[in-house]
Amino acid sequence: MTTLERTRVDNTSARGEAPCIAACPINQDARDYVQLIARGRFEEAFRLVRSKNTFPASCGRICTRRCEDACRRSAVDEPIAIAWLKRFLSDKDFSPSLENRKARYQEKVAIVGAGPAGLTAAIYLGRAGLRPLVFAGMEFGGQLMTTNDVENYPGFPEGIQGPELMQNMLKQAERFGAEILYKNVTKVDFASKVKTVWADKKEYKSLSVLIATGASPRKIGLESEVKYWGRGVSSCATCDGALFKNKIVAVIGGGDSAMEEAGFLTRFAGKVFLIHRRDSFRASKIMQDRIEANKKVEVIWNTEVTEVLGDGFVVNGLKLHNNKTNSDSELKVDGMFLAIGHIPNTNFLDKQLKLDSQSYIEVENRTYTSAEGVFVAGDVHDSHYRQAVTAAGLGCMAALDMQKWLEDKGVKVDTGTSSYT
Repeated sequence: MTTLERTRVDNTSARGEAPCIAACPINQDARDYVQLIARGRFEEAFRLVRSKNTFPASCGRICTRRCEDACRRSAVDEPIAIAWLKRFLSDKDFSPSLENRKARYQEKVAIVGAGPAGLTAAIYLGRAGLRPLVFAGMEFGGQLMTTNDVENYPGFPEGIQGPELMQNMLKQAERFGAEILYKNVTKVDFASKVKTVWADKKEYKSLSVLIATGASPRKIGLESEVKYWGRGVSSCATCDGALFKNKIVAVIGGGDSAMEEAGFLTRFAGKVFLIHRRDSFRASKIMQDRIEANKKVEVIWNTEVTEVLGDGFVVNGLKLHNNKTNSDSELKVDGMFLAIGHIPNTNFLDKQLKLDSQSYIEVENRTYTSAEGVFVAGDVHDSHYRQAVTAAGLGCMAALDMQKWLEDKGVKVDTGTSSYT
């Protein structure tokens, strides 16, 4: 444990709170359920975790594990593997409504994805009395699950942490009758009037389906990149740029998106390094001209990031490799923004829907897709804005379109109720 880490642990302890609790974004006390696990009382431990954390399976996989960084046991040997224990409990899945389910009755509405788009749709559809079945997956909650401070979502003047915002959305959806299934969808069949969705080798039927699986930021592929994700590493300047006022940041990429990110960050950062692995940009000339004219931006050519450096808590630098001179160096920065593209989560569709050249779902009209009764919302379609608020808006649009479509098919929709008809 470094001197800095010991100081932070001691300071936390002085306030009378365990370091792991203080470091956790939702302030969950891991000590009780860790003791239950040690005694083999797994179901009790799972219930305890779920009482505070709506997304234990997701957190166990994508959380940046600040609790483990702060764990006092690291002063003796190794910190307790809190994230792994969450995964262990969640993968056992003790919920009888999920594991002991018999043949599934036909749904009116199924939603694949539980980010802002999917959960907003679930809220609207739940209030219409349609009791949507939401396939949340194992890594649910969207990109907000790895975003610490969300300051541009309406209604939170002091900001809100991404995981907390997603837990609030999920609880609101459940309040109006949405049923959440924490399993990944692996296959779909939209050829028939009644749609079929497979999750965890089980088959589910629904009259209509909403695809809201989002898009994942393309990453470099470094372990340190994952470690500092949400702690200085980001893929959204619009979301996180204001957190780096008067600081030094780096943008990785060479296309129009990288130019836009770098230009936007100059509104806040004192200095922006634009790092590109080639000796020329792929961006349009007008975008390049704007960057070249911006005195806050410095371009580093023929260079790749080989490691993200940090103090265990936040980013403080990058290791770089110049692929032309074959030389290595270090660059002091406070943050790194990836602008090397996004990958829409559409592999499971297997040509069931019409996709564009980048594999984003195409729309026929508003939120309607190429398959009747199948709708789309969020970043799995929107490759331009990629914001939580726009995804939520698209989720609302899709829900209203689905209600109208079901009404036209003779299905009763009771707006504003939670009764299943």
